[in-house]
Amino acid sequence: MNDLGSQQQIGSGDLTCDCGGLQFIRVLSLKWHREGGTSEKPSGWKCLKCDKYSSTQEMIKKLQIKLKEDELNSLKGTIDEELKSLKT
Repeated sequence: MNDLGSQQQIGSGDLTCDCGGLQFIRVLSLKWHREGGTSEKPSGWKCLKCDKYSSTQEMIKKLQIKLKEDELNSLKGTIDEELKSLKT
């Protein structure tokens, strides 16, 4: 698994499905045109591990929350260390 602490510094991270999957395939909608030809329109992502459609927005929000929780835990650790040094 990735070290989210180091990724927090650069503000990025791997997006994951609810199942923990890290690999996705793009889902396309196909449209036929009467004048001839077809076109493709991206319509989401599908997890290769569980076959579930995944929302990029939800995956980003989940990662943002995880990064903020990691930052909060790091700050709590820093505060605890500071308090211990004051007591000694």
